Amino acid sequence: MNRSFNHSSYKVVICLWLLFFCSIFSAVSRAANFTLEQVMSSPFPSGLVAALHADRVAWAFNARGVRNVWVADGPEFTGRQVTHYGADDGEPIASL
Repeated sequence: MNRSFNHSSYKVVICLWLLFFCSIFSAVSRAANFTLEQVMSSPFPSGLVAALHADRVAWAFNARGVRNVWVADGPEFTGRQVTHYGADDGEPIASL
């Protein structure tokens, strides 16, 4: 084998690894541009339940720590808020 070929091959491999790691670090730094507060402020539903004898579903919606109950009636299932709590009182919504 030609010694210069091996030396060139190592240079190429090292350059490729450097490019790979730079791209990973770049992606990680871009992904860290949001805060934990932004993640936690995203509203999320929980406790989805369906009525036994009606086209109705209910769920608890947590938006910035404030939980409210929402329901939706079929056939459109457009959600509407049925409780209007404005602050987190520390009490969980026990059951739907």
